[in-house]
Amino acid sequence: CFIEQASKYKIKEIDTFVDGDKTITENLADQGGVKLGYMALLNSLKNRNEANKWNNYNERQQFWIAYAQSWCSLFTKEALQEQIKTDYHPPSEFRVNGVMMNRPEFSKDFQCPKNSAMNPDQKCSLW
Repeated sequence: CFIEQASKYKIKEIDTFVDGDKTITENLADQGGVKLGYMALLNSLKNRNEANKWNNYNERQQFWIAYAQSWCSLFTKEALQEQIKTDYHPPSEFRVNGVMMNRPEFSKDFQCPKNSAMNPDQKCSLW
């Protein structure tokens, strides 16, 4: 499921798709890391009140925003093309969207419409 999903993800700037076979280990690591991080947040909320809102975002939403911001970057088209050809890491855009689209918690926290890009009917999951 993860390979197929990644292989359908188009990097618009260079009109190229992610290579799901090549990036599978990194994609799984991102999926697992975010899932565990969110589980840790939920576990901590069992023993404390949720933090104050920030710019109208609750703490759960802030988790996703912080994760996305951790991948903020700019690349030239040439650098993206080189990354797609030679690197086992997918571009940052997919490391964010490819993870979040699979997390039901994300779509719940942001109330994403069913079967939208960030809340597809078919989500990939291993754990």
